[in-house]
Amino acid sequence: MQENKSSEIVKVVDLVDSKSQEKEGATLVAKEEASFGEHEKAEHIIVDAKKIIEDAETQLTECMLILNNDLKNFKESRKSLKEKSLEKSETLLKKLGFNSDMISEDKNEKVEFGYKEQNDIEKVDIKKVSSGKFTSFILSLIIGAITTIGLLFFASSALKTDFDINKIQDIDYLEPLLVWIGQLFTANADLNIGIGVLAVITLLIMYIMYKIRVSLRASHNLREAKDSHEQAEFYCTKKDECKKEIERVDAHITEVIKTFDVYSVFLNEQNSKLQRILFIEDKQDNFDSYHYKSQMIIEATQILVDSINNMLSVPMSKGGMLSIESEEALFKTKTALNIFAQKTYDKSIENIL
Repeated sequence: MQENKSSEIVKVVDLVDSKSQEKEGATLVAKEEASFGEHEKAEHIIVDAKKIIEDAETQLTECMLILNNDLKNFKESRKSLKEKSLEKSETLLKKLGFNSDMISEDKNEKVEFGYKEQNDIEKVDIKKVSSGKFTSFILSLIIGAITTIGLLFFASSALKTDFDINKIQDIDYLEPLLVWIGQLFTANADLNIGIGVLAVITLLIMYIMYKIRVSLRASHNLREAKDSHEQAEFYCTKKDECKKEIERVDAHITEVIKTFDVYSVFLNEQNSKLQRILFIEDKQDNFDSYHYKSQMIIEATQILVDSINNMLSVPMSKGGMLSIESEEALFKTKTALNIFAQKTYDKSIENIL
């Protein structure tokens, strides 16, 4: 008893520890994501958006493969039912002089499910986000050059000298300009101080412009990433609708195949009975001339034949979609067989289909 209690306590402790670890892990992930910059967040969102689309397409592709396999099985099962059971039943019934008034035509020779809306869904193009650091660096260099020339021009204007950009590499020409720039910060400025001040101002403006450009790019990337993620979710929703419809078709086809297989069993049994009737009683000119039990067998067989022919005469697909008429026909066909089976066993069994 004490050992059982101890083991229960250990299980509870382990469960609490595992939940604590999960909570800590989730907290760490949240903290890590919170420390991301806008560009890093955009990259993570883009990765997630791509995964959403890939998962949706993978699942839909798998569903289509299953559907195609089911269609193949449907055609094989249908062919087997007709060639091994149904056609034989019809032939035997005709030999016994029992012709159905029902005119049927198999409209399931070619079953296609196209799902037009699946092709109408515009695929989301998830683009990789760029940090913009390289272009920002190039832009900052241009801004730096403009800033340098601008300061030199401003200095020449203050000194009331002509600014000649062709002499910008002439140190003798630049010295008074640079000294004046240096004197903006200290009265005893010389050439070196002027060069230093010019460099600091230029680099500072370049850095500010670089940071602004990269920040703007990151904000733009984050907005674009969120938009792409929303588009990916919408795309996934539409694909999921297709997937659900394909799954509904798959379930219908699976049920149809099962119905075909069960009908084959019962029709084969009825065919043996019809052969016995034909062998013992031969063809009678008048239906009432058959033994009353033989009449019941013939009528029951004809009901099954008419029922399955009715389902075959209803196209399964309409406009690339599962037809409502096919679903209704399947229900009626299953009901007919269930009634037949219950009569056979005096209603002592549940529905077979």
